[in-house]
Amino acid sequence: MPLVSIIIPVYNVEKFLSFCLDSVMAQTFTDFEVLCIDDGSTDGSAKILEKYAKKDKRFKIIHQENSGVSKARNTGLREALGQYIYFLDSDDTIAPKLLETALYFMQQYQAEMVCFDFQKVMENNFPYQAKEISIPEIKAKYYVNPLAECNHKFPAEVWTKLYDRHLLEKEKFIEHISFEDVPFTYSILARRPKIVMIDEKLYFYTLRHSSLSKQEGKVSHILDYHTGVKALIKLFDVFNEVEKKAVLHFLLPDLLKQQYNRCLRASDKNKNEMLEAFANELRDLDQAGLLRFRYHKFLRWFAYRRLIKKEK
Repeated sequence: MPLVSIIIPVYNVEKFLSFCLDSVMAQTFTDFEVLCIDDGSTDGSAKILEKYAKKDKRFKIIHQENSGVSKARNTGLREALGQYIYFLDSDDTIAPKLLETALYFMQQYQAEMVCFDFQKVMENNFPYQAKEISIPEIKAKYYVNPLAECNHKFPAEVWTKLYDRHLLEKEKFIEHISFEDVPFTYSILARRPKIVMIDEKLYFYTLRHSSLSKQEGKVSHILDYHTGVKALIKLFDVFNEVEKKAVLHFLLPDLLKQQYNRCLRASDKNKNEMLEAFANELRDLDQAGLLRFRYHKFLRWFAYRRLIKKEK
């Protein structure tokens, strides 16, 4: 059985896919399988996957109807055989030593998760050439309760982490939403895993012109956030006071700011409906006692309170 399972959801990324898969093949650690979940692609992505599967038996293709990245990742989790799990997005690339580096620190610290940094790369500068690194010289920090011990917002992106398989046995991504990484990551953090955070950029994130952050705002975006925030509210039953404070101080204010700004940038056609959906999310947080003045800038706090009252 392979030591590492790499799970790659694929949907209409023929422009980037070969670069992504080449970066996997270039890994200095080679005992892995690659589960490519073709999520109903309608471009040439499926043919590219077939080409790689024919020349490298480590690549396995699973086809499914278009259902979104969360379901694709869940499919990969069900089929994965490796002791360690890594998620990679099909329009990005990874450094040649990503697996070797993450496994080194996983084993050095007997950790359950290794987190690393990422580099944003403009689409016209793709693919990014990784610099040479010396693994023993990389700075690392070890945490037995990262939410309580980290003095900043914990990074939620799943593609900046290598997981011990046992951490994910009871975990699933919330399907059919575009805001899936945060509830997944914080559900894992609620179990207080042993984590190593390393100061090295091993992932290269492609800034695409069609990325969600640059799309026209839609009410579905706010509703997706609301679904994820509801999952976070449920986790507060298992968080201790220090962990709750970390979420209230660093995570929630940032999530709410992103949504509020997205509402304000929306067209007149969508803005009112988005603000109404956002008000419902704010109301849920308020009723749960999680919308607190001390963690928000005054003007935004005032805007949130006004929205709650206005949209009743």
